[in-house]
Amino acid sequence: MEKRRLMESAPITGGECFHPLKFSTAIVRVPEFLAAPRVKTRTEEPVRGSQGVLCLLSLALERKWVAEGIQKGKMNSKESCRGKRNTLSTGFNSVLYRITYMKNIEIIRMTTDHHSNVIKLWSECEINIEKEDQFECIKQFLSSPQSMGFVATIDGKCIGAALCATDLRYGYIHHLAVDKAYRNKGLGRNLVSKCKEFIFSFEGINGIAIFVWNRNQTGHHFWNSNGFELIDGLNVLAFKRN
Repeated sequence: MEKRRLMESAPITGGECFHPLKFSTAIVRVPEFLAAPRVKTRTEEPVRGSQGVLCLLSLALERKWVAEGIQKGKMNSKESCRGKRNTLSTGFNSVLYRITYMKNIEIIRMTTDHHSNVIKLWSECEINIEKEDQFECIKQFLSSPQSMGFVATIDGKCIGAALCATDLRYGYIHHLAVDKAYRNKGLGRNLVSKCKEFIFSFEGINGIAIFVWNRNQTGHHFWNSNGFELIDGLNVLAFKRN
């Protein structure tokens, strides 16, 4: 209670301040640009963990904006920068959502039990389903010591998948897919990391190749952001049995 009273009475300034947690007290460093006169804008309740740090910074920014508005005569102490507060809250809520949802996601080794759900995911992500993706082929693929599949699940639902393999000269990643509702939150990057970890566990592998359609600009951007580059002058030729 003593620490909470100190928190409520002290201004937010650059440096260290108390941060109320459920079981312990953490020291949170507030950047100098957040320093602002004390302006009480809303009821303050104890906050915990990662959410506590984000909420504390949000409150400090809000105080700074309100103080600036008062100094410029644009508002009185009872008014608030609602537009800025809402924008800030949206951003922090997005970060909090990512933290929460990533904790609930499992990335596990793919088995044949996942086949039907993975095929459904690939179809929804507009990945061409070929003969090599049929049950028996995937079963054979997963049984090889030189290949592996990963699936990401949340509450039992398959929301991500990837296949990877090596010919002991190069590594390959195939059919990386993430449910549209869970994109842009780091899940695809985590699946790629799992594939890299498996491929580079073999000695002598120094590179990984992927196949991306020219029309798939989103895919090109994703792979570029993960360190993959186009090889100038290289064309991929393939021979397929009927």
